[in-house]
Amino acid sequence: MKKATVIVIFLLSITFITLSGCSEQDSGEFGQHDLAVYLYGTRFYLNMDIQNVIPVLGDNFEYFESISCEHDGFDKSFLYDNIYFFTYPLPHGDMVFEIFADHPEALTSRGIGIGATVDEVLSAHGSNGVISAHEIVFSLPPSAEFPVGAALCFDLHDGRVVAFYATARAW
Repeated sequence: MKKATVIVIFLLSITFITLSGCSEQDSGEFGQHDLAVYLYGTRFYLNMDIQNVIPVLGDNFEYFESISCEHDGFDKSFLYDNIYFFTYPLPHGDMVFEIFADHPEALTSRGIGIGATVDEVLSAHGSNGVISAHEIVFSLPPSAEFPVGAALCFDLHDGRVVAFYATARAW
């Protein structure tokens, strides 16, 4: 009986180690998975179609548009209460290129929100952020998905986060 228990524990340990190595775990490195804002249990991310945002947050937003300098059509702004989406036009939809949040319930993919300290941001998102007196910026180089790069930025006041945003604009 003792031998069977040891074998079961050994097999469970091997299974756990194998599965944990194959899962999509956060490596601790800042990456594309960090370019998102969570609000009301929903993940909003860069390059999503704004038509996937409206059913979740509703149609109570301020709307602005202007002729796009980079694409055919109009760049658009959808301003909800304390969370803002900025889009660019593509043939298949209006794609989000920036999400700005100062909503008290908004969080990053690593659980950082309004009121977090500089140390909490760095602990959660890594130490490769560029820190200034009023901002921390975690940036990614250009890629196929983000040709000019992308960034997650934290606006600071007195050492605490007052807003944050994910952006696919040149940084």
